[in-house]
Order: sequence, then C-alpha cells, then structure tokens
Amino acid sequence: NPDFRHILKQLPPRSIDQGIDSINSVVETNLARRLGDGKLSYYENAYILHTTPILLISTSISTAAFPKLTARLAQGRSDLFRTEFLQVLRAIIWITLPISVVAYFARGYFARLIFTNSAPEIALVFGYFAAAIFFRSVYAMLSRWFYAQKDTVTPLVISLLVIALNIVLAFKLSQPDAYGIVGLAIAQSIVAAVEVIILMFV
Repeated sequence: NPDFRHILKQLPPRSIDQGIDSINSVVETNLARRLGDGKLSYYENAYILHTTPILLISTSISTAAFPKLTARLAQGRSDLFRTEFLQVLRAIIWITLPISVVAYFARGYFARLIFTNSAPEIALVFGYFAAAIFFRSVYAMLSRWFYAQKDTVTPLVISLLVIALNIVLAFKLSQPDAYGIVGLAIAQSIVAAVEVIILMFV
C-alpha cells in the first residue's frame, strides 16, 4: 500500500525527534548534579511547573486541531488550512502570553503552593522558565504545520540544531562563576525562542 509505505518513511524522523530530547535531559541532569546538593531537585521541580501549562493548554489545543488541518489539505484547500492554522496559533498566543506573565510574577506563590520545601530556590529557577512557557506553546502548534504537510524531517533537523545549541549554552551558563542552576533555565528559554524563530522563518 503506497500510503502505508509513505507513513513508514515518515516514522523514523518523527520517532528520533520525539526521543532526541532525552540527550538534553541527560546533559542537564549531569550539569545540575555537579552544582551541589539540592540543585537538581530545584531544577526538576521548576521544569515540571513550566511544562504543566504547555501540556494542558497548547499541546491539547494543537492536537485537537490537527485532524481538521490535515483534512483541509486532503481536500486540496490549502487556503482554508492556512486560515484555520493561523486562527489556532493566534488563540494559543493570546492564551499562553498572559500565562507566561502570570507565571513570572507569581512564581513564588506557585512554588510555595506546590512545593513547600525549597520554594524560594524553585521559584528563582521557575522565573527564568517563564519565556520558555510561551515559546514552547507556540512550537507545539508550529510543528503541526510541518506534520500536516507530511514533513517530519525539517522539525528533526531543527531539533538537532537547537539541542546542540542548548547543550553549549547550558554548559556555559550553568558554571558556578556564571549563573549556576539558573543558567540551565536561561538556556532553555533562549533555545525555545530560537527554535520558534527558525520554524517561523522556514
């Protein structure tokens, strides 16, 4: 079946793209452990806080919109595909932008509410994740543009580039004489912004 063969060709790049983030996690975990006791816990808890709105809002919305977008392309209506894609993207931007702002200014409250121990340290790291919340949310929808077009290679190539950038930035910014554990969150936010800019340009 030609369609089944086409899916098999798309599967390896998508699978690699899904799993490649594990390299990031391993590097960041090792860097956080070297910074001393408790640093890894601060970073992981702040990372969980920043991931929650991304999964609950942008990933859910973009996943729900994806079947309709692919149906538009199957109908040969690329004009409707573009219009509806932009509508969903604008909705995600208008929802997540205020969430990112609230997450930054209320970071201490969220950290104390969820994590009673080490709340100030977690809040400090979480504050630098606020920008990543916005850009990761936008990425969740932008990536669907390529997947709807049956292009799984472009997101993979861009992911490889930004992961390499993240590793370099994480290593430099997390040095004790630089930003320490906060440097890992700064690197994540910078890389999230760069990835979105590249995808929009492409």
